Amino acid sequence: VAKCKKDQQKEDVRLAEHDGVTIIMAQASGNKPLEKGNFMRILAFDVSVFGVSVSFLDTENSCSNKKQMETDRGQAEFLIPMIEQCVSSANVAMKNLDCIAVTRGAGSFTGVRIGLATARSLGLALDIPVIGLPTLDVIARAHDQKASTLFLIDTKRGDYYGQIGEGSEAKIWSEDDVKNYNGI
Repeated sequence: VAKCKKDQQKEDVRLAEHDGVTIIMAQASGNKPLEKGNFMRILAFDVSVFGVSVSFLDTENSCSNKKQMETDRGQAEFLIPMIEQCVSSANVAMKNLDCIAVTRGAGSFTGVRIGLATARSLGLALDIPVIGLPTLDVIARAHDQKASTLFLIDTKRGDYYGQIGEGSEAKIWSEDDVKNYNGI
C-alpha cells in the first residue's frame, strides 16, 4: 500500500510507492499544502527535454497510465489533450487529482515554460499542490545509476546540461568535458 510520509532525513515528501517506483518530491507549492494520506492521484509531465511525456498514478487502484510523443515543435498544442487522455483513460476526473508534478529544468527554455505554466494553471484551477522537480534528477532516478554516472541533456548549442548522479549540482558541460569525464 502506498502511503505519503515525511522522510525525516532529507525533508522530502514521499508521495507514492508503487510497483517498486517511489515518487519523492522536495517542495510543494500551490494553494493547498501537500497533505499526507493513504492514497494519491498524481499527474506528472515533462516538456523540457524532447517532446511531451505525461503520466498518471493512482495508488489506491494501482492504476498508472503513460503517454509520450517525440516532437521538436508544438508541445503546447499536445500537452493538454495528452493530459486529458491520460487521466480520463484511468476513469478519473481532473477534479479528483491530489497533486501535479512537473520538471523545472534544465532543458529547453520554451519547454520548461510550457510545463511550468500548465502545471501552475492546473494547480490553481484545481486547488492542488504543484511540485517542481529538477529534470536531471528525474532522469537519474529513472535509471539504475551509480553515483558517478553522468546524465546529460543536449542544449542544442554545442554543449550539454549535465549532472553526476542524482541530486548533485547541474552545470554546463562542453563536448571536451564530456569526452574527458572519467567517472570519478
